[in-house]
Amino acid sequence: MARPLTTFNGFCGQQETVDSLRQHCRGALAQSVPLPHILFAGSSGIGKTKLATAVAKEMGVNCHCVCCSNDTKKALLAEKLAGLAKADILFLDEIHALVPDCQEMLFPAIDNLVAPKVDPDTKRLIVEEKVQIPPFTLIAASDQCGSLRNALKRRIVLTFTLGDYTLQEMRLIVGNCAAEHKILLKPQAATRIAEAARGLPRKVRHLMTSLSLCTRNPGAEITKPEAIRCLRLQGIDEDNLDKIDRRYLEYLADRRGHVSVQNIAMGLGLDQMTVKAEIEGYLVRRGLVGIDGRGRFLTGAGKELAAKRGWK
Repeated sequence: MARPLTTFNGFCGQQETVDSLRQHCRGALAQSVPLPHILFAGSSGIGKTKLATAVAKEMGVNCHCVCCSNDTKKALLAEKLAGLAKADILFLDEIHALVPDCQEMLFPAIDNLVAPKVDPDTKRLIVEEKVQIPPFTLIAASDQCGSLRNALKRRIVLTFTLGDYTLQEMRLIVGNCAAEHKILLKPQAATRIAEAARGLPRKVRHLMTSLSLCTRNPGAEITKPEAIRCLRLQGIDEDNLDKIDRRYLEYLADRRGHVSVQNIAMGLGLDQMTVKAEIEGYLVRRGLVGIDGRGRFLTGAGKELAAKRGWK
């Protein structure tokens, strides 16, 4: 399968967002100014990091990445800010995970281009001393934008919500990933992988890594039956459901009504955050599960699937 053309420095899909970003990049380059600050909103694995990297390539600047968590220290952010060159990008992934103090430290950096000084020996902030930083672009990424401080969101000029990918876009992503892994795919095999990826580019990379290891004839062109066999090794069935999806749906079918997320999590032996973040999103988008004030329930389509599978 030939390597397909990419749309934005290696990024495929999200055409409206890409078109807007390209125009903003061209304007910023023409005027020799940094891009305005940006927020990418979207589910985990949808391509926020890849898109930030594409923006940096378009601008010809460095992208300094921080994967944020509750443990991210102010000193780390201060060091990152101090290490920026003019128009560089500071990419804060999962920015919602920053504690309020860390989010607030970004305010003077955005407003006045200053950051606290860090003692090089102790790696502690010298609160009373500030360092000047060059004009830069903050690109924030989050799947929980409601957790961001309003004062921070007001300082971000451009907000893009990344939506669903079309099957054709997913096939392009599969083709690019196959080329990177030096895997030859029949068109029908590429389509099957694209369907199984659930609209998530990160999932494509995971599936292709598995495919490269599990194919029975390395170097040979992979057919659809071989792709299906490799997917089954990962527990992915013809409906693109994996083992935990099926357990979730069977649990709901067995209870025949609304079930709280707490009970589902206990029934599956998982924590609630995993159930919400890693299982329910896809099932809700597929129209198999509904959520309301009384809990989770199977939709009409979910009940049809449960009947087909022989679940109670």
